[in-house]
Amino acid sequence: MFQRELKKIFIFITLFATIFLIYNLYKSYKFKNTPISKEIKLKIDKKEREVVALIKKHYKINFKVPIIISDKINSKLYGVTFYDGFKDIKIILNKKRLKESLNYILNDVIAHEYAHALMFRFDKYSRDDGHSKKWQEVCKKLGGSRCNKYANSNDILMEKVKF
Repeated sequence: MFQRELKKIFIFITLFATIFLIYNLYKSYKFKNTPISKEIKLKIDKKEREVVALIKKHYKINFKVPIIISDKINSKLYGVTFYDGFKDIKIILNKKRLKESLNYILNDVIAHEYAHALMFRFDKYSRDDGHSKKWQEVCKKLGGSRCNKYANSNDILMEKVKF
């Protein structure tokens, strides 16, 4: 009798785990193959307009680079700025990170990446350290609240905790 009950529990747990696994696979597939929402795009566009206005105010130039949202970049990165050495500069935001840390990307990453783009534009980028004092000054002028070299996990976790 004990074995029969144990067998039922085992079958139930196995069935539950299989359903949970299928559900997670579906959610992952759906996320990967679904474009980001219009609401998120609007928030990113609004933040980009703010940063572009600050560039115009502080540097007296019209400067806008394409922002691409992709799930193809390293999952540790929130965003990255690419420069081909000529005129092609683009910012790529990590779609996976966007889902979990939208506020962090809006409040810090977009200004951070635009600061890199401006450094490329002014040919002031240092290969040794892309996060120089000059870069930090630019980042702050563009509204970056935390112009760190890399994302601070503590900041992101604390942002998610509701008090």
